[in-house]
Amino acid sequence: MIQPDGINQTWSMDFMHVVLGNGRKIRILNIIDDYNGEALTVEAHFSIQSNMVVQCLEDLIAYRVKPNQIRVEKGRGRLVRSLLQMCWHTGVEKMK
Repeated sequence: MIQPDGINQTWSMDFMHVVLGNGRKIRILNIIDDYNGEALTVEAHFSIQSNMVVQCLEDLIAYRVKPNQIRVEKGRGRLVRSLLQMCWHTGVEKMK
């Protein structure tokens, strides 16, 4: 994995989940700047849909600047398609 040499070059996106006492799961979306480890956003919901992920990324890009690359470890089909479309429109490279 190539180490970025400045902020906003590469962001990593990952999902986590927590199981509550009643058995319900909360999904957590983390977006991190790989250069300095800054947590750019942490979103927690019972369900995180692809349009929420894309909206979160678009909000970050509007607030900061767009990264050169976004790293994604895993993703479901609809999320990956939506992310690829967003990356194509904004000129961001998606990495696995």
